[in-house]
Amino acid sequence: MGTVGFTRDQQITKEIISICLELDKAAVGTYKKFSELSADTHLKKFWMSMSKEESVHVSFWEELMSLAEKGEMPMLLDDPETVLSNLKKSLEKVNSLSKTVNDLRRVADYFTYALRLEFFVLEPAFEAIFYFMKNSLPKYKSSATFYENHLSRFTSALKQHGESTPELELIGEAINKLWETNKDMVLKTSHDPLSSLLNRRGFNNTILPLAHLAARNGMTIGVLMMDIDNFKSINDTYGHQKGDEVIKSVAEIIKSSIRASDVAGRYGGEEFIVYLPEISSDTVYAVAEKIRSNIEERTLGDLKVTISIGSAEGRLFGDIEKDIEDLLKRADNALYKAKSMGKNRVVVA
Repeated sequence: MGTVGFTRDQQITKEIISICLELDKAAVGTYKKFSELSADTHLKKFWMSMSKEESVHVSFWEELMSLAEKGEMPMLLDDPETVLSNLKKSLEKVNSLSKTVNDLRRVADYFTYALRLEFFVLEPAFEAIFYFMKNSLPKYKSSATFYENHLSRFTSALKQHGESTPELELIGEAINKLWETNKDMVLKTSHDPLSSLLNRRGFNNTILPLAHLAARNGMTIGVLMMDIDNFKSINDTYGHQKGDEVIKSVAEIIKSSIRASDVAGRYGGEEFIVYLPEISSDTVYAVAEKIRSNIEERTLGDLKVTISIGSAEGRLFGDIEKDIEDLLKRADNALYKAKSMGKNRVVVA
């Protein structure tokens, strides 16, 4: 039975985060115990460092749980039911594995146990959640890289302490490759390969946590909807290869014209979008005008490229997704007006 007042998405998000929290708590406890049981001073320090690193992830999940319990954690996964099912199985395996920890005697047994534990908790959803939540939880922005370093230290420690075997090294390599695969999968499914910007799905998943953060803190946000002027004519006259060059060039200019905290995406075709967190009305227009003028000034050879921009700003309240949708509609209507007024201009909603 779901929590009263929570949607199914909110409830399943809580369950997913709860299991992730339990998995990392299990790792914290296991590595702390290994440290206590190890006779070698260097191994004591190694296992304790592993425990402390896992504690960082525990803190991350605890913060997400706090958001989830208030209904402020957006659903960021495509198939949450499957993710939840997989995580439950992983938790069962970890709980079963924990029953054997007191039977371990050799250093090699500790490493074998640890690698199995890391393998069981390596759910692809981890990387997706890290990726999309890192901007709204800045102190965990490097969590994914931190975890990669955490995994690679196992391989180094195996060799350093003379416990490396072909089997253990194979498991270590498999875990590292699996993490890399998970990371690549998130990037490929969230980014547009031509422009290297976020695609529509990736953009929406990235701004949702930021939107919840803006609502909690009462911040004004802005959105820019942009459309390259006369793009069909460019394709018809110069060919699609030149059109692709224009898309890449415009994407690079947009990215170089905004702050590191802003989020840019290719919304489809010749359309682009930018989310501006914590910003004033005057600044929204200034950013839009900067993008427009930079694109107009930097042509591709003899080809002059211009862009029309619609902007909107406001605050978010109860229904975050609806408020974002309304803001995007306002910006889109302003973009349509910019087109009808002669293009190559910024119109504020």
